Amino acid sequence: MSVNVEFQMVCDDCGSLTIKIENPEGASRETVVYCGHCGASRGTMGALRDLADRPNPHAVPLGEPLANAIAATPAVPTA
Repeated sequence: MSVNVEFQMVCDDCGSLTIKIENPEGASRETVVYCGHCGASRGTMGALRDLADRPNPHAVPLGEPLANAIAATPAVPTA
């Protein structure tokens, strides 16, 4: 499974976290998920399900430059 998920957790238009799904019980993977505040498209049910099924759903994938910078930063010893 790919961890590149095309779903906006936060709405780009209004900043809301709420979502609205028409008929969620019968929704297919192609069903569009909308912002619950402004109605903007946030992605599909398939992308939302993929996001929920990730091995570590709380980990946010980092872009390569940032991930490399973090990996290259030496740990600071604690006293």
